[in-house]
Amino acid sequence: MARFVLVRGALGWGLTTALIYSLLMWGIAGADLRVLLPLSLLLFPLGGLLWGAAMWWHLERRYRRHLQAGEAGR
Repeated sequence: MARFVLVRGALGWGLTTALIYSLLMWGIAGADLRVLLPLSLLLFPLGGLLWGAAMWWHLERRYRRHLQAGEAGR
């Protein structure tokens, strides 16, 4: 679980979203990347930890339901 949350959540979702958000805000609103990028690279991966944990919980629940449905069909 910890590896999934770190890799898929903090690194996968968090860093990707931080970079996209920072570049969009820089391009559209003229935000200062020297301030926005470090802040985004801190906050979005923290949010990614929450996202990764929520996804793990959700997918585990679906997996357990799938296993139970398979056993009921035997």
